[in-house]
Amino acid sequence: MGGKNSKIVVMVPVYNEGKRAVLTIDEILSVLKTEKIVVVDDGSDKKSYSFLEKGFKNNKRVILLRHIINLGKGAAMKTGAEWAFGNGAKGVIFIDSDGQHSPKYLPGFKKLLKKNRVVFGYRQLNGKMPFVRKWGNKIALNLVGKLFGIKRRDLLCGFMAMRKSVYKKLWWESNRYGVETEIATRVAKNKISFSELKIDTIYIDKYKGVTVIDALKILLNIPLWYLQK
Repeated sequence: MGGKNSKIVVMVPVYNEGKRAVLTIDEILSVLKTEKIVVVDDGSDKKSYSFLEKGFKNNKRVILLRHIINLGKGAAMKTGAEWAFGNGAKGVIFIDSDGQHSPKYLPGFKKLLKKNRVVFGYRQLNGKMPFVRKWGNKIALNLVGKLFGIKRRDLLCGFMAMRKSVYKKLWWESNRYGVETEIATRVAKNKISFSELKIDTIYIDKYKGVTVIDALKILLNIPLWYLQK
């Protein structure tokens, strides 16, 4: 995937992250000097959204989009991807806004996306990862590996990138947690080439994110994704 830097868009889903999202976006702007960033606020409260407005409404590189109600991370990712690919992007890099994905890896994603149609970030499944997420991840990795024949190191990492050419094949139905795993199953079904990039394992709030119930839902959905045409 050649072309100018402007052909890559960074997509940031945000839900009630307040100042933390502002810090993440500021860091993205400093790491990547020319790319546009599409920020999709997924129904945050007024206070949290006001931080985004105050910080970026006059920044020409930041596109602020907003869901009036909370639709879920997967829905926010779709809104951002649709904007990016509808406005000339050849590739999109998805990065969370809560500080758990370091923007320093963005150049690495850009580089790998030139040779691969999909790039997945992965973390070490070690003691730094909360127990439920670590073992839920390992069980899901085993199940997806057996059903879909795909070898992945981390199924729950939302730091990833894809080209426009494969976006429609990867179209996900998950609006909330599970979107990362569903995308991996679609990569496998469509035999799409991919690469993985190791990123830091960062957990700022171990009580936030995927719960036991969320993990069970993801595991129950894996066989359903397998049966889908």
